Amino acid sequence: GTPVAGGPSSAKILSVLRQINQLDIVGADVVEVAPAYDHADITAIAGSTVAMHYLGLLAERKARLEELNNGNHIVAGLNQASGI
Repeated sequence: GTPVAGGPSSAKILSVLRQINQLDIVGADVVEVAPAYDHADITAIAGSTVAMHYLGLLAERKARLEELNNGNHIVAGLNQASGI
């Protein structure tokens, strides 16, 4: 790939990940991370942060689905309604 200026910021990418977390996404790729061109490792740190955040969201969604499948959906719904 070719580095392109003006791409989305890390904060924007994390925001989009949180917004699409309800979709049934089964995979993701972090692309255009080029540590060879980034001697301060900012790109590598941003890429790893996005990947770890995505994995955390997947784990959170899996736990939520398991809770629903175990019959705890009524309690979860009550907790959500009460703000817990």
